[in-house]
Order: sequence, then C-alpha cells, then structure tokens
Amino acid sequence: MAAATAALLPVAEHRSLAGEWHGVPAATLAPVLAEFLRRDRAG
Repeated sequence: MAAATAALLPVAEHRSLAGEWHGVPAATLAPVLAEFLRRDRAG
C-alpha cells in the first residue's frame, strides 16, 4: 500500500529500510529522511 500511495503523490518516494518494520529507530531513519529533505525539487 505504501508504494501505491507514493506513486500517486508528485514528490513522494517509497523507500524500504533493510531489516526494519514500523518501529524504525531514529538513528536509522534520520539520515534517510535528511537526504530526502535536502534534495532540490525545483527541477
């Protein structure tokens, strides 16, 4: 369901973090989220 939802949103992206499920530790999520938020989407 997450991939289908991401496909409908203009700047969304579906990512899977290896070995993780719903309770992703902050140390795992933070670098992925920071990289996503830093991207230039003006293009």
